Amino acid sequence: GCPVKTTIKDREGVVTRFQTGLVPFLFCTIGAASTGHTMTATNIMVLNDMSHVAGDNDQAVRRVSRLGQTEACLVYCIGGSKIDADINRNLEQKIRDLQQGM
Repeated sequence: GCPVKTTIKDREGVVTRFQTGLVPFLFCTIGAASTGHTMTATNIMVLNDMSHVAGDNDQAVRRVSRLGQTEACLVYCIGGSKIDADINRNLEQKIRDLQQGM
């Protein structure tokens, strides 16, 4: 498991320290990154896990490219497990199905 766990109560302070430059990087799960925080202090995001919900992944990426971002954003997906590949393939199919239905 993760050696350091941040409570929901403490999460806002961590993000504030990151946004103001007191913390050089922020490592969190898709679930934590996709919920209610602006993270425009960086323009690079590395995803190491995938959610089964396409919207969660999309929201995590949008946290770095929100209003106030002055740089082009780069997103790297490094989740290399078979499970991540299956999740990604499933999400891509869902998106194609939705687009065809529109």
